[in-house]
Amino acid sequence: MARTSDPHAATVKAWQTRARAGSGSGSETQSRGDFSKAAAEKAARADDKIWETFPEPPEGIAAAEEAWSGGVADFGDRDAAYLIQNMKGYFDYRSEVEARLREVYGDSVPLYRSMSETQFEDWKNGADMGPKSFSLDPMVAKRWANFAGNKGKAQVVVAVSVDPSAIVMRGKREEQELVADVNEISFHTVKTLGRS
Repeated sequence: MARTSDPHAATVKAWQTRARAGSGSGSETQSRGDFSKAAAEKAARADDKIWETFPEPPEGIAAAEEAWSGGVADFGDRDAAYLIQNMKGYFDYRSEVEARLREVYGDSVPLYRSMSETQFEDWKNGADMGPKSFSLDPMVAKRWANFAGNKGKAQVVVAVSVDPSAIVMRGKREEQELVADVNEISFHTVKTLGRS
């Protein structure tokens, strides 16, 4: 399959197709939801590389990953992403995460996040955002935007492509969560996929 210049194009197209199908004016969507087949295959390879066959991290790093869990919804311990960077073995751990992501995605890892309208505007205006959770699966971001705890709160689902070096740590495997330093991501590369 030819590589497009926009790794999110298939996701956006699938969401548009899904919206048309929901209104009765389009065709069925893919069974995986918003993933193109190629994106779903890459996400499965990333799951294997980043979680399944990843070497057991040192105890402190494993504890920081556990403390962060829930981060896609911003429920985890935000300090974990700062503390982990000072732990013994962190640079080897981060290098391993980066190398494995490059094996699957090259220099451009497609990530998705649901965030409040306030966070979105802060990012747009250049605020110091620090580490934030993203998912390799756009449906995870979309589900968090519709989470009951966000009812009545404006949410924005975004897509961004990052260099693997921007990844600070792994997060919750079930959410295919990666923590990226938002300060290393230029806002002009952010695509808005939807608002709720």
